[in-house]
Amino acid sequence: ERDPRAWHELARLAAARGDYGSAIAALFGAALAVLDETSIVAFDAARTPGEYRRLVRRARAPASVPFDDLADRFVRALYAPARSERADYEAAREALAAFEPALAP
Repeated sequence: ERDPRAWHELARLAAARGDYGSAIAALFGAALAVLDETSIVAFDAARTPGEYRRLVRRARAPASVPFDDLADRFVRALYAPARSERADYEAAREALAAFEPALAP
């Protein structure tokens, strides 16, 4: 298990290699680590992105909009036939940057 900082570093390294799909996945990992670390939503590897989206919406509605954006980008990075580009990574990074402060009660 990684802490949010470690996930951010993995994202940065993957993006530097041009592996934007892995970078987006690491950003999603950072979001899940923040949720777990703050006890807002406990990490469960069996949960789907959709389940996490619902839990975030219930626990911290203001954070759900940027989290939804990040989760969408994560799913597309993993399952869409097109490769993720730098712009996709940058948008995911912006979503995470908006998500983290929105978690405050």
